[in-house]
Amino acid sequence: MVLIRNLFSFVLLVQFLIACERIPDWELRPRDPETLQEWAALESLRPWIWTCRGRQTQYRVGEQHSLSHVFIDRFRDSFRNSGLRVVEVSPDKIVMGSAFLWDESGHLVSLWQWADQVSDVECRNFKTDWISAEPLTKDQAFNLALYKVQLDRSMGLTKDKRWVASNEETRLNEPVFIVASSISESLERMPVYPQVFSKGLQTGVDRSLLLFQPHPPMIFRSGLLIDSRARVLGFLFQPATEAWGAALKINDMQEIMESLIHSGRFVRPFLGMRVQFEKELGFVVKEIEMSGPAHRAGLRVQDKILKWDDKPLERVEDWPLLDSSSVGKRVAVQYQRDATSREAKLEIGQF
Repeated sequence: MVLIRNLFSFVLLVQFLIACERIPDWELRPRDPETLQEWAALESLRPWIWTCRGRQTQYRVGEQHSLSHVFIDRFRDSFRNSGLRVVEVSPDKIVMGSAFLWDESGHLVSLWQWADQVSDVECRNFKTDWISAEPLTKDQAFNLALYKVQLDRSMGLTKDKRWVASNEETRLNEPVFIVASSISESLERMPVYPQVFSKGLQTGVDRSLLLFQPHPPMIFRSGLLIDSRARVLGFLFQPATEAWGAALKINDMQEIMESLIHSGRFVRPFLGMRVQFEKELGFVVKEIEMSGPAHRAGLRVQDKILKWDDKPLERVEDWPLLDSSSVGKRVAVQYQRDATSREAKLEIGQF
């Protein structure tokens, strides 16, 4: 009888302990079929989303990372006290944030503004240990830093599992998310809402950007913009405004990455002038770089550009879309100065 009573008490105790055990949110599994499918798609993307850290070499005012040093210790304490997995951290290195594995060869993409401040970078995903990341090149204009890590072939990474590339524009009513891995082994996801351009952002790559709101917090910088099927739409890009978040379209990023990997730089067209569209006036030259293509062609500040290669420039959308194939081309530019119409031949340069 005593044995039965003790056995019964033991069973009750075990049930009580199981009921009190806290299951981390990211270990909970969805139950309905639609959410299960969405969760499975997100899991297939996890091997491509990495976390990087490095030894800080400089410290810029206004760019402090809120996850560095003492803040990490606080996170570790909260994780430990709640029975969750402890975040691994090297005391002499800071967490840079998320990174994107571009291909199965080990090319990793992060942000230039982070990489420019650290050395001895190492990265990992949710399955690997910290792996040394070799810096290859940086592109400040696109805010991209390219690294190379040595991958284990047993990981079985296949390029076509990253996304289903699509040329279709994102519909405004389609649910989209930003995902990142700002702390190793974690995966953060945040719903956002696609936006349309009301006017040019003057980033130089406006047509290659997907806008969304709200503006992402720092932990999502260098993350990905995905749809509900976890297809990658773009890589988070730092725009010139705090009103929106922006992602560099993944289709447009293909050419940039191929150029960075094979030649270490991305050739982009260069006019040597900054033009602004003004109501009633049209495109007005605001800045001219000395000895640049526009300056050599005879253009000056306050000139009003009327035509580009015989095409009238009357709306913001009329400004020509230039890419790397435009470099070296000579175009006829008609402009107005002091009520006099003039014409120049401008040879598009590069930088």
